[in-house]
Amino acid sequence: MKLLKQLIFIILCLMILQTITFYTIAPKTILNQVGKNYISYILEYMDNDEVSIAVVSNLNATSVEIKEEILPFQPYSTDILSLETKGDVMGLLHQGYTLIYLLEFDGSHPFFINTIHEAEAAKEYGAGWESKYIWVLYQWILIEKVNTGIS
Repeated sequence: MKLLKQLIFIILCLMILQTITFYTIAPKTILNQVGKNYISYILEYMDNDEVSIAVVSNLNATSVEIKEEILPFQPYSTDILSLETKGDVMGLLHQGYTLIYLLEFDGSHPFFINTIHEAEAAKEYGAGWESKYIWVLYQWILIEKVNTGIS
């Protein structure tokens, strides 16, 4: 009986720790994890001098944070436009942005899988991914990343 109580206490402590770290650390580190797992079908074919990037994301990240965390963006653009609402995404291409990157974080649950939808567009090209992450005590773990389409 004492062993059962200790086991329940340990499980309860781990659940509390999981919840606390999820709501304090996880929001700050998800962009870093997305940056580590970033895949582009478009960016590698663009000339460094003519790339300007607009990022539309619901992660409330600044342009500086985006450039620091998504390493493939660093050599391409000095200024990254960061927007929080989708609005007229295709209008950004007409404004001169050569790459539009969409990043949408769906769900925010400390004990279940969280999904991130990524997409990139440049002129007539586009690609999309769906990534599934889970938070485990102090870090995000990528479960799977699936290409949802390319044109």
